[in-house]
Amino acid sequence: LCRDAFDEGRWDEATRTAEEGITWGEELGYRLVTRGGVYCRALVAAARGDERTARALADELVDWTARRGVGTLVDFAHRVRGLADLGRGDFASAYREFIEISPAGQFLPYTPVAVTVALDLVEAAVRTRRNAEAAAHVAAMEQAPLFSGRPRYALVASGCAALVASTGEASGLFERALARPGAELY
Repeated sequence: LCRDAFDEGRWDEATRTAEEGITWGEELGYRLVTRGGVYCRALVAAARGDERTARALADELVDWTARRGVGTLVDFAHRVRGLADLGRGDFASAYREFIEISPAGQFLPYTPVAVTVALDLVEAAVRTRRNAEAAAHVAAMEQAPLFSGRPRYALVASGCAALVASTGEASGLFERALARPGAELY
């Protein structure tokens, strides 16, 4: 629920829901479940430009998983750090964080957050003149059934295609992306 609220821009609700989940998880002894709330709080902090909190929470995720081997939490930390880097305009650092999740042009199996950071990875690649890597990632999106079968991800793939297009083509591709059925929901 907290991540849905985050994705929909309802960040205060995301924070409240995350904190509630953390509290319940701690009270009931479900420590792994609380990590989802920590992740969401970190995402909100990164999105709001609170880099110190975002990085501290990302470090908490990594520290917690180091003793338990839950690799997905490390990917979550890379996403948070990458978003914080994007927020302060450090596209090279953001790119390095995102490719730790999944290299440009690939969507590694069992790495669901790779889909979530696809747009951010392409943007960071384009802004650091890694045009071949950005184009490879767009090509991988075009091949992945998930990106054509779900409206949100189809919108992301179309937007990414516009980012790597020539200046003359980009505007039309952005317009097509926004004209996709369901685009107004995202």
